[in-house]
Amino acid sequence: MDHISTKCSRSAKIWRRLGALCLLLVSFAGFGQAKSYTWRQPSNGSSWADANNWSPARTVPGTDDILVFDGTVTRTAAVNVDFTTSQTIGQLVFINGVNAALSTDADRTLTIGGQSSTIGVILGAGAQVQVIGTQGGAGLKVQLAANTKAGIAGRLEFMGLGSTGSPHQLLSSTPGAIEFMTGSYFLGGSKFIGFPFGELLASAGAVVFHSGATFEQFSGGSAFGGKTWSVAVFDSGSLFLFSASSGTVGVSNRTFGYLTINTARTAPVASFSAGTLLIRNDLTITAGTHPFNVQNFEVQGNIVLSGGNLTLTSIDTNTGVLQASTLTFNGTTPQSITGTGTVATGPNINAVGLTLQRPLQINANLTFAQGLLTTTATNNLTLGSAAVISGAGPARFVSGPLSRLQTGTAVNLFFPIGSGKAYRPLTLTGQQADASTTYTAQQFNQAPTARAYPTAAGSLQRVSRVRYFNVTNNGATNFSQGAITLNYDADDRVDAPAKLRIAKSDAAGNWLDLGGTGTGAPTGSITSTVPFTSFSDFALASTEASGALGNNPLPVELTTFTARRQAAGVQLQWATATELNNSYFEAQRSTDGQFFGALAKVPGHGSSTSPQAYTFLDKNAPTGTTLYYRLRQVDADGTASYSPVAAVRPGPAQAGIFPNPAHQQISFSADAGDNYRLLNVLGQPLLAGRAVAGFNSLELSSLGAGAYYLEVIGSAGRERFRFFKN
Repeated sequence: MDHISTKCSRSAKIWRRLGALCLLLVSFAGFGQAKSYTWRQPSNGSSWADANNWSPARTVPGTDDILVFDGTVTRTAAVNVDFTTSQTIGQLVFINGVNAALSTDADRTLTIGGQSSTIGVILGAGAQVQVIGTQGGAGLKVQLAANTKAGIAGRLEFMGLGSTGSPHQLLSSTPGAIEFMTGSYFLGGSKFIGFPFGELLASAGAVVFHSGATFEQFSGGSAFGGKTWSVAVFDSGSLFLFSASSGTVGVSNRTFGYLTINTARTAPVASFSAGTLLIRNDLTITAGTHPFNVQNFEVQGNIVLSGGNLTLTSIDTNTGVLQASTLTFNGTTPQSITGTGTVATGPNINAVGLTLQRPLQINANLTFAQGLLTTTATNNLTLGSAAVISGAGPARFVSGPLSRLQTGTAVNLFFPIGSGKAYRPLTLTGQQADASTTYTAQQFNQAPTARAYPTAAGSLQRVSRVRYFNVTNNGATNFSQGAITLNYDADDRVDAPAKLRIAKSDAAGNWLDLGGTGTGAPTGSITSTVPFTSFSDFALASTEASGALGNNPLPVELTTFTARRQAAGVQLQWATATELNNSYFEAQRSTDGQFFGALAKVPGHGSSTSPQAYTFLDKNAPTGTTLYYRLRQVDADGTASYSPVAAVRPGPAQAGIFPNPAHQQISFSADAGDNYRLLNVLGQPLLAGRAVAGFNSLELSSLGAGAYYLEVIGSAGRERFRFFKN
């Protein structure tokens, strides 16, 4: 008994939750007449029933015997389980990295738990146990007595060698009795058949896979069993790996931690059911195309399509009848669909803070519960012609481009779009002659590109600098009788609905007056009255040139915004025609045109009807890359809007001269009209000229090898750069 105590003490350091099990093992060994027997390397075969294969010799098997497989005694144990048809023991223990194979050529039952309230099976971390049926139909059933538990921290495999497979089982009728700990692994391996933990109602909840534990279904049935109740419970952080080429996962009314499907097949992973599938962590598909035919599909993590494809169909595969399905993203943190695979859907989708990182098409219903559904031009959301939208509103909308497929001639499309915190849905109507056209709409919370206003009296005089909308189609030209409805709220500063109009850009740099009248102030909607046939930018506009109250101030009216590189940095200059409750401007800079960081705050002039000028010098502007600048204008109530973006080319000190050393020519960056000179080391001019905007090239074939200087003289001052010619 001292030997077992020592080994358990060593193993307990890595067992975590199994730490107490060794103490129970030690105490149980001293209970009554219980004896401990350790498997030793046999010299005359591998028979379980042979007393001499145990130490001490197990001449009279007892119902409370403790049978131990210890890797420090026998590293690899090949055991022929050959007791008659059944046997009862007290405990079964695998410790210290033992690799045991328990083979049976017939159906046998091993009952464990000669004494109640004890740990009946211990499979320590690092230990591996294979249960093998050597004949078709031969299976080993390990039955835990009432209140007897099993702790699995190593690897357990069920498999068979016969042509008809082997139905092994580990069974209990006590809830939570069989625990798979962090790092443990169960494999339903080759030619295993049946449900590994049974499917009796009495066994519901008997098996628990804790966080970090893995169940792999390569062959045989699911850990849950085949009934409506679940024999196994998967905690958050556990993994269910489905790698079978046949069979099903069984997802209806099941809860998973992580679910990974890694099998190249196209058969449904489950028959359609009215139940609910809940995935607490990620769904990952690494191969194949997999239909999920379940009525309610909830994902609290991400969907990762790393080589596989996901199909969400709304067809009952049992009857062929169309059914309603719901895909719900209801995690507590932002979620995403990522990977290289594709998603084909037919159900509803319930979005809670979902970010698409793959294109997604929905052909039925889109229901917003809460949170934004974030898209990009690359990872776009397309709603099929049968899609129905519900639940959209503030903090529940598509942030980014949204596409809608129209198959009929009468166009009437609703786009639940917004940006930031501003939800501004739009509606597009019209007629199309094409059989199928995709329309895409996106909201931008910034001023549109400056364009010329109409000259007709009473037409547009100003366009909103708060936001605009871009609407496109997929190139179809047979669109007519177009009308658009825009919505506005308090931050759009509408106070004169009768003077409100919709402006549309054209390809010639003009604003077109689409007419319309606002329904109210400061919130409401406006529908265009002048039909259009093409697509571009749309924005709110006013028929009054003045931005005073009563003329739709449309917040601060920015007339100019420029950014120019100078010797001391990048100079920003802007001006306003009118201001209303303007608290401040925030100058922002970006190196990619997408993500901007704040540089400084410049106080505004509150409310003003006269022109105002502003300036800011970015003294720390990098010179080696193109820079992008914009203004964030903030009102006294915190409402913010953005200016158009101004780009500044790299400074010549870093990006203007290349290559260096040079060979046949050298290139440099300059502004239009800048003068340049190429000098030798004595300062004598060799070449001179006037630069064009952007990159300029000079031929060096007439020059010998050595050091030279390029001098560029422009509005930013005089710059001289040394280079070498080889």
